[in-house]
Amino acid sequence: MTHSHASKLVTSELRATARRLFDEIADMSRDPGGGQSRPAYSATETAVLKHIQSIARDAGLSAYFDPGQNLVMTLPEDVDADNYVLVGSHIDTVPNGGNIDGLAGVVAGLLCLLDRRQRGTGFPQPVRVVALRGEESAWFGPCYTASKALTGTLSQDELEQRHRDDDRTLDAHMADVGVNMALVRAGTPLTDLGRILEYIELHIEQGPYLDSIDKPVAIVSGIRGNLRHRRILCIGKAGHSGAVPRDARQDAVMAVAELLMRLDDSWRAILNNGGTAHRSSKQRHSADCRHCGIQHRHPVQRSEDPRRDEGIAERGGHENWCKAKCAVRYWCCD
Repeated sequence: MTHSHASKLVTSELRATARRLFDEIADMSRDPGGGQSRPAYSATETAVLKHIQSIARDAGLSAYFDPGQNLVMTLPEDVDADNYVLVGSHIDTVPNGGNIDGLAGVVAGLLCLLDRRQRGTGFPQPVRVVALRGEESAWFGPCYTASKALTGTLSQDELEQRHRDDDRTLDAHMADVGVNMALVRAGTPLTDLGRILEYIELHIEQGPYLDSIDKPVAIVSGIRGNLRHRRILCIGKAGHSGAVPRDARQDAVMAVAELLMRLDDSWRAILNNGGTAHRSSKQRHSADCRHCGIQHRHPVQRSEDPRRDEGIAERGGHENWCKAKCAVRYWCCD
């Protein structure tokens, strides 16, 4: 068999493995409401990690859970390497999310290990693939919780944030799945960061830009920070009677509509300097403003634009920014 033919055979096998993994994990995490839901630090997330672990071990790879209960995979000969390149992504999703969001980066890293295992050749530098859990912010508010725990930077305030469904703390959920919370609470890194030579993550583009310019891949130049108000309650007054005239009504829905229009005005005003993202819904809603520069995340805050209060008052509603606010700094990638 020629080297070229062997290469094609391996590629075909790897593609089949990738399709099987994506399909199986999609079935494991299918949400009755549509899409896939793999909540952070949940039984579903754990089951998916164990499924990937079994596939890796069946292929002769070393696969184990670290103190943060993230799955780590590597070639057997690289288990005790002093230094290594870290490759991977996360496997949790937002509610009713897409199946391949972070999972694509985990599967891509696993396929690289499988390819080298089948060929019987190692990497120029030892490689470890990590499948992180709990990186999405939709469940508790704070984002990148697994990464922060690994690096010893997950704060007590973040640990006290509560789950969107059961109202239990992030700390409690992490403890439930076996994370070493004594180290996390103490701010102690869960891995020796000095041994990591570099970190590489493949991720889908969460936007339409590359598709619009017909480019299959690009290198990330920055990661937007965000300022998020998790719950905003706009309170009006019931006026079910048809006898209540328009100028006497205090309609919360109309007040929210006014708020959204004012937010959109703020967005439009700074588009020339980049972009922000606002996500809101009716009456009980949230706001999320993102940019690669902190100065552009301020317009979402009430104090920056008193006209929003005036517009809300005209509609008879009252804007109430909840204290459950999360902020994440931006990162520029050199």
